[in-house]
Amino acid sequence: MKAALNYALLIFKGNKSIFTSIILVAFVGFGIIFYLTNSNTLSILSEKNGFETAKNYITAVQLAESTYFEISPFLAILFPILNLIILQKILYNPIEFTLPLSTKDRFFGIIIFCSLVFLINLVLILLCNYMVQLYFQSNYLDLAKEGYEKLGYLYTEISDNSILYNANINLDVLRYSLIFFLFLPVYLVGILYFRKYSRLISILIFIAYVYLSSLVMEHLWAGGFTQFINNEAYVKAYPYVLGSIAAIFAYISFYYLLKEKEVN
Repeated sequence: MKAALNYALLIFKGNKSIFTSIILVAFVGFGIIFYLTNSNTLSILSEKNGFETAKNYITAVQLAESTYFEISPFLAILFPILNLIILQKILYNPIEFTLPLSTKDRFFGIIIFCSLVFLINLVLILLCNYMVQLYFQSNYLDLAKEGYEKLGYLYTEISDNSILYNANINLDVLRYSLIFFLFLPVYLVGILYFRKYSRLISILIFIAYVYLSSLVMEHLWAGGFTQFINNEAYVKAYPYVLGSIAAIFAYISFYYLLKEKEVN
């Protein structure tokens, strides 16, 4: 395992652009997607009259009732995949297959490298959500609370899923981000198995995998079999168990593809 860790660190040390790529994808991607998916919240902030008059207490309350950045858990899965697609040549470098490493060490080295990319992205997304909360609370939290009082909502509190408490979504980010490791082997197999247009093919496989998974969840599983099962925990866990089994087989396929590359 020490050799695998050293191999993962060697990839990082030998490519200084990795951190730049991860940071750019995380911050720029977060900003763009937040802008595109929160038009209502941003339109509230674009009010030119400010928040000084009684009229704009309504605006402050509307802001408090805007939900937090619900798409964040998906970003924790998407951004690492995008980074790995960008850094594909780093993962599949024929020269590195000449290094005196066993297949096992190379396999775990690549998994550790991908895990580090995932963890850095995860921390950056958590940080972005916290920064959004910090901005809204420092500028609008007190005014929103005052707005509820002035407008007569004496027994109404700001919801925990308000944009003013945006960091609360981080619990879901942590919970669902591990789904990344179900998609990771699909990408890894793609870059080794398809030499030509591997980036495009990996993206298409990823999209198809997401689409088919959602299709099964929506129409086959959620729409059919759940009505006969009363155990809610089983209903929720079963799709993830199936996904985990598929991912294990994909990881095994990736291992033997690595072994084949070393032989050839």
